[in-house]
Amino acid sequence: MRGGGRFWMHVHRQAIGFYVARVISESNPADLPTRGDDSLALLVDATFCAPMLPGWIDDIWRPWSWAIDGVTVQISPELLQLLQKF
Repeated sequence: MRGGGRFWMHVHRQAIGFYVARVISESNPADLPTRGDDSLALLVDATFCAPMLPGWIDDIWRPWSWAIDGVTVQISPELLQLLQKF
């Protein structure tokens, strides 16, 4: 199962209530740190917490790679470039 499918299976198995909504960048406080602005985090005395993500989450950002029965399969850069032409 690929990253996106694993994500939804994880949400289902953990009985997680998941809600997504689009928010314009100016209204999204989570966008500030990605733009080098930590003023809001300092204002509310926020503390950094390292993310705790399942190992398979990386598959979402590496669509050219997936795991089959615990073995990671990866497409070579050459083959990926060829496939992208179609």
